[in-house]
Amino acid sequence: MLFVTNWFAVSIPRYIGSAIDLLDDSLARNMEALNTNVLLIAALALAMMATRTVSRMLFFNPGRAVERELKDEAFSKLTLLPRDFYERFATGKLISIVNNDINGIRALAGIVMLQIFNVSFALSLTPYKMWQLSPQLTLYCMVPVVITLLISHRAINRMRQLMKVRMTELQTLSSNSVELLSGIEVIKSNHIQPWAMGEFAVDNDTLLRRSLKLARLRTLVLPILGYTDRIMKVLILAVGGAYVIRAGLSLGELVAFLSYATLLAMPFFSMAMIFSAFQTGFLSIDSLRKILDEDIPPQDTTHLPDAEREQLFSSGVSVKNLSYTYPGQ
Repeated sequence: MLFVTNWFAVSIPRYIGSAIDLLDDSLARNMEALNTNVLLIAALALAMMATRTVSRMLFFNPGRAVERELKDEAFSKLTLLPRDFYERFATGKLISIVNNDINGIRALAGIVMLQIFNVSFALSLTPYKMWQLSPQLTLYCMVPVVITLLISHRAINRMRQLMKVRMTELQTLSSNSVELLSGIEVIKSNHIQPWAMGEFAVDNDTLLRRSLKLARLRTLVLPILGYTDRIMKVLILAVGGAYVIRAGLSLGELVAFLSYATLLAMPFFSMAMIFSAFQTGFLSIDSLRKILDEDIPPQDTTHLPDAEREQLFSSGVSVKNLSYTYPGQ
């Protein structure tokens, strides 16, 4: 389904270019062909909308189902774990894992997988269509693409490190918040609200500083990815314009090439989000494994056979030689 969606997307610019080339000749003679191209463009656009909607449903719905199953399994596991587990992991940290970290796994199973396929198809089909129009111009467009990949690769590694630390700090903040709220009566009775506010502020400020570092890095990387489209268009207009003048490329083909440049740049807008969500998802998996990989005591998993369990209390309850008096009587 995603392949079909991307195939529709890369087919539209070619028909747009053909329609523009038809306008250079006699409009009356080419009116039928022009109308055919316009109808094909509209049909492809509508078909692309339909297939894109279906493909999103096929990815997003399973992602939410995975989130539900993991939450159910994690909570079920928590009800069986012994006391020493809760002594090693604070309640707030466990709440953060179940509520916050699992969201990263949902994104990994849903939108990240969707975008991985989208980017793969876009980066394979679009250059192929561009190569069919002009191999030389396609090679020129690859220069900013390669530079962008090298820059984003280094930035994304740094983002992964920051996100891992931020996730730990978020769990610490959640854990300390639960502990402070659990002892709120003690805090109020002893009038130590300033101390409690100070303890909360320390963790909150630490999380804020980490979030700002991550935001600054994203602010640096995202514009670089966005400028890829603009740089490619400048190259296409400069080099492709010369080809048009020398009749090596038609005006319609140049317009189609500009459209392909936009399609080629779109995956780079998604790549920062993909890598961020991908890394967050795997960090969330590691965090969730602290619960799911914990061993349950054997006595909590051993049950009587069904036949013996059905016989329990089958004859009712009988009491013999029981005497009872109220105190003082």
